[in-house]
Amino acid sequence: MTTVISHGIDGNGFYKSYRSFINDTNGSVPYNWTLFSPLGTYQIIAAANGHNKVLEINLAGTGVEGISTQFTPAETGTIELQICKALTNNLMDIVILEEMGPSDLIKIYFNADGDIWWEDGTGNYDTTVAYAPNTWYHVKIVFDVAGTWSFEIRNAADALITSQAGLPFQGAPASLKTLLIGNLTTGVGAGLLYVDVVACSWEGNYTVGDNKTEYTNIIYKRALGKRGTHCSYKGFSAFDINKMVFPNTL
Repeated sequence: MTTVISHGIDGNGFYKSYRSFINDTNGSVPYNWTLFSPLGTYQIIAAANGHNKVLEINLAGTGVEGISTQFTPAETGTIELQICKALTNNLMDIVILEEMGPSDLIKIYFNADGDIWWEDGTGNYDTTVAYAPNTWYHVKIVFDVAGTWSFEIRNAADALITSQAGLPFQGAPASLKTLLIGNLTTGVGAGLLYVDVVACSWEGNYTVGDNKTEYTNIIYKRALGKRGTHCSYKGFSAFDINKMVFPNTL
């Protein structure tokens, strides 16, 4: 006879996104991402600050450097990702483009002065609030190329850190498809950046906000005679590996 001696549910450092890095090999450049500079190093690592299987960007700090990925072109939609910086004295650009090129159509950056800045569409940059090192932030960007774009940034507790709405684009994109992360300013400091669970609203049957939630790890322990058994379930469905179990849905 089997006797349940304990059971529970906890997080396991993985977050939901069809573009998560869970299937990428540690030490490799992630699938569908492209380097646009020979500077710096880019690899999947096992964990960083409570997140498992993340993209690590190690900036050289000596020139323009970064990595990009592309979506299906869209005229309107939402892009979400989680980011983290090891230091506040270097630069992390988050740029969304129509094509790889000189125009920063949408740009948010975690600046070397410790503040979050954003491009106002006229070539000027406005500051919002300070950010902390070794802290994960959820970045949500909503756009309509026929109008404006907006963003909000939240911390791990889902508290709003800053947001802006009604921002004009830098340029006049017909659609957006490229996400670029790195340092687009020459010589603004070396350091580590981390990226996790990139997603967009028009691909992968993705629901906006899903990548803010750590999916469930079910822990089940039992005793059978004098021999104990421990089972750990990470939330994947046995029938569909793209389905994950979330808290309060069991």
